[in-house]
Amino acid sequence: MARRQVLLEELAARLPVETRVVALDLSVPTAIAELAAATADLEVGLLVFNAGADSFNRVFLEWELPDLHAFVQRNCNAVLEASHRYGGPMVARGRGASCW
Repeated sequence: MARRQVLLEELAARLPVETRVVALDLSVPTAIAELAAATADLEVGLLVFNAGADSFNRVFLEWELPDLHAFVQRNCNAVLEASHRYGGPMVARGRGASCW
């Protein structure tokens, strides 16, 4: 998951496992639903959530409210939703892992 399709494809080509590239903006509330639809036919065994870097470097009250909402969506809501979506099937199968 990330927004840069070409970089994701380059990384996927180097990995020794089956991959599916899905470019998403995780600050959008529908992102995890889109990810779930794009991976519905897969048994996801590892979820690595490595999103959330921000270059705002401002004190809280200097942020614009839409930027704060996007930050919370990307770093809290998307993590919660992805963990629930992919973690449940992993527990049911008795195998799988995730990391943040």
